[in-house]
Amino acid sequence: MFLLYVLFSNLVFAGEIEIHPATKGKVQGQGLRVVCSDEDLERPVQEHLLNIEIYKGQKLVQAIQYAYKDTFMLVKHFDVIDINFDGCDDIVILAGLTANRGQPYYDAYLWSPKENQFTYTNEITESMPNLCIDTEKKLLYSFYLMNDDRREYRAFKFEDGHYREIGLLQEFNGIFDHAVYLYENESFEENCNFKTVQDLPDEWKRVVSFPSLSLGVN
Repeated sequence: MFLLYVLFSNLVFAGEIEIHPATKGKVQGQGLRVVCSDEDLERPVQEHLLNIEIYKGQKLVQAIQYAYKDTFMLVKHFDVIDINFDGCDDIVILAGLTANRGQPYYDAYLWSPKENQFTYTNEITESMPNLCIDTEKKLLYSFYLMNDDRREYRAFKFEDGHYREIGLLQEFNGIFDHAVYLYENESFEENCNFKTVQDLPDEWKRVVSFPSLSLGVN
């Protein structure tokens, strides 16, 4: 049985969370503490800034002040989890809800061993809603409900410091009718017409089995 981690499976409440960023894949003997004392954490956003502090021992080593662009029906929430599969925990923030059907999307700060701090990445965007993490395959999946009839699934791989889209699958009226550049070693014609989930290759069965996320919605 493969192990699947879905974003926000472990809620971060006001207070302290110990994480242990790694350097070159080896966990450091000293840990960091990620602290957020915002009164509206895990509640509907009142203050449009998310304030996160990172401590090493008793020393403040980094302060992150994240400004929300849109707080409509949004709960202030973040998680500490590895999303680029380098063995280091990152900070993932519930950033907002899409204009189309209110699907959650995210922003992220990745741990940089070189800079010894969390650095913002602009590659986790609104175009990647409903993110899920496949720790076994070391992939991110995104599910987007475009309308009542059409859904879109994407797969992303982190390599050379960037997220690269490696798979796209579209579903229309229950028929998976469009799949391109499926992972590294397979591809299909654009109109492939897999009529059911059972007809899909195993890789895509894995992707479409992920649940749609709705955490953080007020």
